[in-house]
Amino acid sequence: MNWILLTILTFISSIILYVLVRLGKSRNTQPGVLNFSMFALPSVLTAVYILINDNLSFRISPQHLLIIFVAALFFSYLGNFLSIKGIQYAKNPGFSLMIQKSYGALTLFLAPLFFKASIDLKGILGTFLIIIFGVVLSFEKGKKIITRENKWISFTLGAFAAFALLTLTAKYLFINSVSVYTYLFYLMLFVTLFSLIQLTFKRKSLRLNNSLFLLILLIGLMSFLFNLFMNLALEAAPNIGYVNAANTGSIAALTVVSAIIFKDELNIQKLVGVFGIFLGLVLIFI
Repeated sequence: MNWILLTILTFISSIILYVLVRLGKSRNTQPGVLNFSMFALPSVLTAVYILINDNLSFRISPQHLLIIFVAALFFSYLGNFLSIKGIQYAKNPGFSLMIQKSYGALTLFLAPLFFKASIDLKGILGTFLIIIFGVVLSFEKGKKIITRENKWISFTLGAFAAFALLTLTAKYLFINSVSVYTYLFYLMLFVTLFSLIQLTFKRKSLRLNNSLFLLILLIGLMSFLFNLFMNLALEAAPNIGYVNAANTGSIAALTVVSAIIFKDELNIQKLVGVFGIFLGLVLIFI
């Protein structure tokens, strides 16, 4: 499948996933339940797909399995922890999130060095338009970015680095003949185990309200589709930075969708940010 189509599917599925997770939070769903559904259910779905597909296998070399284990622990599990902390401590949470999601700019320039990936001027310009207008979109008037207590910066930059390294690791494994499905199965499985260990140490249980069961299943399904489309796009794209930048650009669509569904504010500043990000996406895809 064409990498542009896969990236568009990643873009769409990320928006749906965000809406479902936000609905779950609005219904006071335990964070542990949400986290479990976003990793455990996709690992099960991936395992089922591997089992019914004769061309796929769980077989993997010990070296590659170790790489996935390290990536799951430090880049995925720890990366999400740092991301949450960065947003939690920042006076302007949206700004912290935007910095974290800007890792596409780093991978755009590292991909040619590590994987001999292609890179062109319009792709570079489109990526930086997305980041610049993403900052415009996320900036909130009256909320200071730099204060006396700036530990959010360390958490935010840590998440930025972790997410960049996660996609670089995935691309390395795909180049070395590891199937996207096999990679996702082990990655999701390891992160699920780490999450369960954390819940055990915190003496918390996964309590699931029956009324939320369908929502949790939908979150798991969309997490599976989002991660599948994104990693298939990373495998096929001429430069993983383009996929990552487009994923960053989903913040523009989320802003509009949130205004429609959740009645979030949509002012002129945010509209300018949305329009600028849209231009950046057009430059990447044309």
